[in-house]
Amino acid sequence: MLAKEIIKKVRQIEIRTRHLVNDVFAGEYHSVFKGRGMEFQEVREYEPGDDIRTIDWNVTARMGHPFIKKFSEERELTVMLLVDISSSNLFGSQTQLKKDLSAEIAAVLAFAAIRNNDRVGLILFSDEVEKFLPPQKGSSHVLRVVRDVLGFRARRRGTALLPALDYLNHITTRKTVTFLISDFLTREDLKATLRASAARHDLIAVIAADRNFSTDRAIAMATYARGVGADIYMALPPDWALSCTPETLAEHYAAVARVMPVMLVTNVYVAHGQAFGLETVKRAMEAENVLAIKDDMCGDFAHRLCHLAYGRLNIIAGGLKENHMNMWPYGVDGYLSTFINIKPQIAWNYWNAIQANDLAEARHIIFDIDTPFFDYLMTIQGSFDAALHAVDELYGRTKRWRRKPYYSLNDAEMDALAAFMRGMGLLS
Repeated sequence: MLAKEIIKKVRQIEIRTRHLVNDVFAGEYHSVFKGRGMEFQEVREYEPGDDIRTIDWNVTARMGHPFIKKFSEERELTVMLLVDISSSNLFGSQTQLKKDLSAEIAAVLAFAAIRNNDRVGLILFSDEVEKFLPPQKGSSHVLRVVRDVLGFRARRRGTALLPALDYLNHITTRKTVTFLISDFLTREDLKATLRASAARHDLIAVIAADRNFSTDRAIAMATYARGVGADIYMALPPDWALSCTPETLAEHYAAVARVMPVMLVTNVYVAHGQAFGLETVKRAMEAENVLAIKDDMCGDFAHRLCHLAYGRLNIIAGGLKENHMNMWPYGVDGYLSTFINIKPQIAWNYWNAIQANDLAEARHIIFDIDTPFFDYLMTIQGSFDAALHAVDELYGRTKRWRRKPYYSLNDAEMDALAAFMRGMGLLS
């Protein structure tokens, strides 16, 4: 990247991240990351209501009447940013490289730190420490941090977190707030070092991940997921310009399944059509450890999928409950419910009705709750994804603004959604 391009990108990131820090992140950084303790501020005369434990007895004895010590929180922190700049971060199948995403994350954290008068340091690493910027204050220092994350060219290609964490532990004598920003595509056993680092510092891991992984990256991600206790890997392979075939997709699933159990997701096949999807599933079932499939294509494809795979894969219906009902006579093992995060009892009521073969109750839940809810969500600008994000906001699980160019609901749309959900008894 040329110097002019780096400067331009640094400026763009500065504008975006200053907005996040000032308007969205304001106050949260201060409340989450506390200072090291209390520092002495002044001595003043005792007033009724003051805590008698703060009386300074030496000054009181000299002056002949009570004085107290005043303290303030020692706010100043050292924030360390450990940023992975290995070759795997020069990748992005969506709108930006993971390296650019890491730079934005680093900028938000750095600007939040200097806004609270904290110092910021930087360690860039690949499979070794590539660069160290000692902690300093000031906007110009933060811009240098962002510039180095974007423009520094790593000498080595691999990824190793242990050298960076060991380096951090050797150069710091006091506790820091440390953000470890990486795609974590490494086969290292990190448990002991992470435990040691977390004992010395406030350590926060930030995963810079791309939405769709090629086979080698999917294997690395599955290795990491297995290491942190995940049970199954929901595989969403890339298919740029519809260039995959049933054979190459089956090979992708089999390779990941050698690391941990895999669930297929049929929305990958929608653009190719029914025959392509069924042939892919048929080939994928031959691999050991491909255990489940989530269907998003529905309709006639779902019937044929049940006929092909029921008893060999765990078949999970996605989307509306009517999709599950559509598959029920043909053989389906379960469904993924949006309501499990909103009103879990609705999900359980439907499932209990199905288990009891109470089709009247199941039909009531579909027609009177599930279908009206989803129909309304689909009328919202930004469609289903924007609407679900808004539902999460109403339940206090997320905040309003999503990354551009994704649409975020305005205040009027949020009020209308809240009124609709209250009318359905989904929101108190």
